[in-house]
Amino acid sequence: MDQGQSQFLQNPFPGLRPFESHENHLFFGRDGQSNELLRKLRETHFLAVVGTSGSGKSSLVRAGLLPDLYSGMMAGSTTNWRVAIFRPGGNPMDNMARALSQPGVLVQDEISEEDRHTQEQFIGITLGRSALGLVECLRQANLPANENLLVVVDQFEEIFRFVNKSTLPSAHDQAVAFVKVLLTSIQQQDRPIYVVITMRSDYLGDCSRFRNLPEAINDGQYLIPRMTRNQRREAICGPIAVGGAQIKPQLVQKLLNDVGSNPDQLPIMQHALMRTWDHWKENGAPGIAIDISDYEAIGGIEQALSLHADKAYAEIAEGYSAEEGQRRQKIVEKLFKLLTEKGADNREIRRQALLSDLVTHTGASMEEIISVIEVFRKPEYSFLMPPKRELKDDTVIDISHESLIRQWKTLSVWVDEEAESSKIFLRLAESAQLHLDNKKDNLFGLELDQYLEWRVQFKPDLAWAKRYSTDCDKCLRYLEESQQQRENLLQGKKSLALKEEIRRKKELKRTRVFAMVLAFATLVSIGFLIYAQQQKELALTQRDIARANYQISKAQSQVEKDPTVALRLAELAAKISSSPLVLNAAHKIYRENVFYKTLFHKDEVHSVAFSQDNNHMLTGSKDGVARIWKIDGEIQLEIPAHEGGVNAVAFGPNGNYILTGGADGFVKLWNLDGSLQYNFKHTQPISAVAFSPNGRQILTGSETARLWDLKGHLQQVIGQAQISSMAFSPDGNTILTASYDRSARIWDLKGNMLKEFGGDSDYIFSVAFAPDSRKVLTGSVDGVAKLWDIRGDLIDELNGHSNRISSVAFSPDGTRMLTGSFDNYIRLWDLDGNQIYELKGHVNRISSVAFSADGTKVLSGSYDRTARLWELKGKLVREFDAHNDYIFSVAYSPDGTKLLTGSYDQTARLWGLNGNLLSEMKGHNDRINSIAFSPDGTKILTGSEDSKAFLWELNGVKLQEFAGHKGGVSSVAFSPDGTKVISGSADHSIRLWDLNGKFIKEIGKHDDRVSTVAFSPDGTKILTTSWDKVARIWSLDGDILVQFEGHADQIYSGVFSPDGSKVLTGSGDGSVQLWNIEGKALLELSNHPGIVSAVAFSPDGSRLLTATLGNSARLWDLKGNMLKEYPGQIIAVAFSPDGSQILTGSTESVQLWDGVINLDEFLQSGRIDELKTDPEND
Repeated sequence: MDQGQSQFLQNPFPGLRPFESHENHLFFGRDGQSNELLRKLRETHFLAVVGTSGSGKSSLVRAGLLPDLYSGMMAGSTTNWRVAIFRPGGNPMDNMARALSQPGVLVQDEISEEDRHTQEQFIGITLGRSALGLVECLRQANLPANENLLVVVDQFEEIFRFVNKSTLPSAHDQAVAFVKVLLTSIQQQDRPIYVVITMRSDYLGDCSRFRNLPEAINDGQYLIPRMTRNQRREAICGPIAVGGAQIKPQLVQKLLNDVGSNPDQLPIMQHALMRTWDHWKENGAPGIAIDISDYEAIGGIEQALSLHADKAYAEIAEGYSAEEGQRRQKIVEKLFKLLTEKGADNREIRRQALLSDLVTHTGASMEEIISVIEVFRKPEYSFLMPPKRELKDDTVIDISHESLIRQWKTLSVWVDEEAESSKIFLRLAESAQLHLDNKKDNLFGLELDQYLEWRVQFKPDLAWAKRYSTDCDKCLRYLEESQQQRENLLQGKKSLALKEEIRRKKELKRTRVFAMVLAFATLVSIGFLIYAQQQKELALTQRDIARANYQISKAQSQVEKDPTVALRLAELAAKISSSPLVLNAAHKIYRENVFYKTLFHKDEVHSVAFSQDNNHMLTGSKDGVARIWKIDGEIQLEIPAHEGGVNAVAFGPNGNYILTGGADGFVKLWNLDGSLQYNFKHTQPISAVAFSPNGRQILTGSETARLWDLKGHLQQVIGQAQISSMAFSPDGNTILTASYDRSARIWDLKGNMLKEFGGDSDYIFSVAFAPDSRKVLTGSVDGVAKLWDIRGDLIDELNGHSNRISSVAFSPDGTRMLTGSFDNYIRLWDLDGNQIYELKGHVNRISSVAFSADGTKVLSGSYDRTARLWELKGKLVREFDAHNDYIFSVAYSPDGTKLLTGSYDQTARLWGLNGNLLSEMKGHNDRINSIAFSPDGTKILTGSEDSKAFLWELNGVKLQEFAGHKGGVSSVAFSPDGTKVISGSADHSIRLWDLNGKFIKEIGKHDDRVSTVAFSPDGTKILTTSWDKVARIWSLDGDILVQFEGHADQIYSGVFSPDGSKVLTGSGDGSVQLWNIEGKALLELSNHPGIVSAVAFSPDGSRLLTATLGNSARLWDLKGNMLKEYPGQIIAVAFSPDGSQILTGSTESVQLWDGVINLDEFLQSGRIDELKTDPEND
């Protein structure tokens, strides 16, 4: 290929937009999937293509399914298809009518725009008449008998946003009618209608809003599988080959590694390939393959999209004055804020809009808006759609993919700003409505200040406000009136004071007229001084807000690079201005990231380790020194250990010794005071060292692995290959090694190889055993970590790193994995291969990572001359001995000032937050299984294995007895209004009582012991769980409303979410299930190491708390990511009413933890770096 030819090669990659049907020759990596789509569509006439954002749903339908339909690949069907493709957007019925009225669908191929518009209106009317509207439209179109109609509803999840956000009063009814029209059309047999929807999988739970939709989706669902590494390779190499070019294998490998497990892997890969192709085409020499230099020139996958979008943004201002350029860029900001949204659940959402609406809401002219859109929809950008069509008033404008929101940093900031601003406005709208209803006065004080500050910062106008409220003029007028009322009051006070002063002075004798005039002049001067001082303070306030906002913007730009620096910048902003917007931004950074404390070194850090008591850390550096550190970051001892650098370090399991391995080929055993005990010699530099679990043997790795006793006697040589990493199995019976021959092997202690792990395309650089000795983790030079079982079968791949994985580790409980890489990042994973955290802050290669023995901290070493200590868990605030036996139930008082515990020692006790005993409830004759505060916090309820429940005063005086169960009372609860009590028993029954102990009725029975009872927040329903493996929701009349089935063992715990829309259950099978109120499973947390004895929702419903009987408690988000872990032999858990603390009960003690550590306390705790660098290493 010569240079001339390369200039005419067409870019085969679409960028962020989906592949179209005419591009199926470029659509690779999905072989066989279209066949499955055809099969489901043929059988059900309804196909739901479901997957995560960025999984390729739209492309699979457009470039996979549609070409196969046109080719007659669906058995029993023709090749004649009329296809209408649209998105629900802001008016689903109208958008469907517009799609059906396109030439070649239900109207003639050749038709004027005026006639087409008339047909669109007619079709819209027909669709809205009845559920058979679509069938009637097809009948009226009078198509030939052998033609089928396919309706493709792309981005179907927009229907939920339409219901939630639309300002149309009939939005819900329209949405119901829209869904009903679709489902009815596939149920009839007279007309050949087929329906395909694409939808993000995180909206599956929302489908229950529409009758019969969940059933249709269940029948026709196709969940897009995650692309394998080989499929991604095809998606890279296939289009390039079709395009007539070549790509270097090294670049293919790097692309595969860089994409990793990014949720936006497909769109960002397509975009990066599009940009790489363009760079190669513009700069490549004749016959040269696309290479890494072309890829790196565009910023790689991590930066390409954001840099490219920034380039388009900069282009908007080119050729204009600075002032005009800024004005045009402000139009871009307004436009993208209109086209994007972040939902209440933080899901990124595209908001398509008519061109005419964009003109209205931005305040720009039609020409200005079109000129902006034309730049962002250029083929080399493809950030806006449609790509080529002439722009008219009714043209629908849309961003090309949600990944743009997540990947373009500038847009991400805009979206967050818009989300925050809209929340404030909606709160204002709510207050304005209460004011109109005479339920709220005008705004005043701090509340008014906050809204006025919002108005100054965001400058809302009516056009913007109409997006969120139909009564927006009332909202803004309410704010104006409140401000005016304050000013009038201030002026009134000044006026009254002035009049009083004049009146008093007029009563003075005329001889004091001069003094009166002088006093009045002084008063006026003071007034002017006060006014001037107020204006000065206002100016200073505005200046501080501007300065704080600048620091926040700097902090937000640092989050991806170094969250610790970002948090300190946010702290600085909060010190400048304590405005809600600043504080919210600081808390957001704090909630969503993990932070570090730095241990500075004079050279590269090659190895790190924790002591078994968690009180000390050990690091080895290229400067030849091994350092023992206290856990607070203070150096305890420096040991000049090796010439040429310390490559490996280890603490002895009993804490008596440390081990170092050096570049000089020596391994040295040291006492903790730094005195040398023994030398062990290899002929080449040492790569790894380890103590056996019992501390009696030492394993060293170099040109071979060698087993020694503590006195330096060689016991065994293991293998013959150069060792890169090694580990003892936790049971001490086997040894795991990794070698530069691309293999990992398991050996017995006599040097016999038991198992080999092969198949890696690159060198294995690090290995680790799981705590149960039954799994193995390997990290490779290709950036992929692999989890294996002990038989050598691959369990999972951990994709995410873009360079060599230098170190791997298991958490002590075996539920999490840690990887450190030469890409400068550390990643924390669960056993299913999901990334929990990315630890960011190192600025050079990671050499070593380690968990603390309690799993609460991570230590990392890097070539950037630092080791960093990261904290993963909540802080223990207080612990006190509470009972003489197991604590089986704990609770907070509603006001959060007291704690309640119930124990197997037959007592319940009331405590202050400082651990002082306030009262004791004695009277039960067997263990207490359940306790509860009344909603007003004035009474206590206990349920016992003695078959009774008691009602108590807070001082321990028994008020009432609830007797009648024929087995132990497992659980008790108050109704939300405090007038009734519910109890569940080992006799399988659920009973309802009044507060006088009078039995009202039996609600129902399970087939085994009832373990939990709870009222719904509105008091109209009752939740029960049972050892019969079933949970149920009952009406107060005893009717079963919902049954939850899915656990494989007894259910021990259950709870309603605070808004009553979800249910959480925990089982003896080690799993926790999150359900919607209709009984559909939304999420499973299946990694608990035993019986889940207690579950809880945080008061805001955003977090889940679980306790494993006799083990740890864990805090989760609603996506199943574990946020924190609280160690101990925990049985019971509870959130404080404000969600800031967590209460746990264990064998005989109570623990109080921070649920969300107070930000100020955290910043002052010494657990995070200050905003400065070490002078020697700046």
